[in-house]
Amino acid sequence: MVPQPDGEALREVIHKRYPILECIGDSQKTIPEIVTDSEKSRTTVDRGIKSFKNHQLIRESERGQYELTNKGKLARDEIKDYNAFMDSLAGTTDLVCSLSDAEQIPRDIFRGAEYRIADPKAPETCLQHISEILKSATQFQATSTVALTYYLDMIHNTINRNNTKAKIIAEKDVIESMAQMRKEDLKQLCSDDRMNLFSIDKSIPYTGWVINTPSREVGVLIFHSGGGIKGILMNDSQQTVEWLRTFCDRYQSNGTLITESTIQGL
Repeated sequence: MVPQPDGEALREVIHKRYPILECIGDSQKTIPEIVTDSEKSRTTVDRGIKSFKNHQLIRESERGQYELTNKGKLARDEIKDYNAFMDSLAGTTDLVCSLSDAEQIPRDIFRGAEYRIADPKAPETCLQHISEILKSATQFQATSTVALTYYLDMIHNTINRNNTKAKIIAEKDVIESMAQMRKEDLKQLCSDDRMNLFSIDKSIPYTGWVINTPSREVGVLIFHSGGGIKGILMNDSQQTVEWLRTFCDRYQSNGTLITESTIQGL
């Protein structure tokens, strides 16, 4: 029999016995304690302990307790991240599958993300989660790919409530559609010094928000389908916030600042 490469053998052991590794965690436990806490049989635990010792994932103390080695902790943390990513990916299947190849987003955004799938009968209700964050926003920037009056109200209320500074980068067609529906409201918004609206001729792949509050920064992606809302994904990880900020800045740099008189001429 051809011996397995160490990496393959290690993956196999962790795949089969991971619940035991997770059960030990950052503590020290005896085998009976592991059996009780993991709800595995004594035979299964004994096999797991033997395999983990062979791969130096755990070590035994003089008192007969087992704890994770540095290698064991790294392996456990990697599997936890993997499982969290897969859980998010499974929950956001409809959102991810709605993206085209040109609209792929970094995988890190899905790790630890909070998401909401829109109710087909009341799709805009999932935006209420963004509204809650905006209640304490000091500033935010966003891109806009669809003309929804709800966005206009949400932005207007946030700016007036908190004296919030805002930057919105929208597709030219979106601004024109909003002007057709609510020109006076849009003019009023553009006349506010706290608000900068930019128009861009090319297509923006998705609606993204970076929201700053006194306690945290949050990155938000809003997924659309047929002009309606399909769902939202929120993450306050540094990777998500930085990527979305760069995304917004890139489109803003190619945009044209829209004024009250610009809206009047539409």
